[in-house]
Amino acid sequence: MRRIAKWTGIGLAGALGLVLALLAVILLGANTAPGRKALTWLVPRLTSGEVRVSGLSGRFPAALRVRTLTLADPSGPWLTGRNIAVDWHPLRLLSGEIAVDHLTAAEID
Repeated sequence: MRRIAKWTGIGLAGALGLVLALLAVILLGANTAPGRKALTWLVPRLTSGEVRVSGLSGRFPAALRVRTLTLADPSGPWLTGRNIAVDWHPLRLLSGEIAVDHLTAAEID
């Protein structure tokens, strides 16, 4: 019985370590030029083309800058924002709170 508990604990610790390593890779990678390029490529594919971004910069995920953000539905784009800056506290989402310190856009159509 102890052996089963030991291997179960090792398996759970390994799975948790893998998840944490993946999160670290995503957070670190998103703050590099290749990572931002990958995000720009991935976002429309993960959202079925409903969200498109270009010109990502800033510190991911807390201090994002986006040159162009487009939101669309099957009828076409319905919102386009340019030169967007958002400074927020993403960890507060875990407690059900959205905390935004700064949100600006040079232009919203």
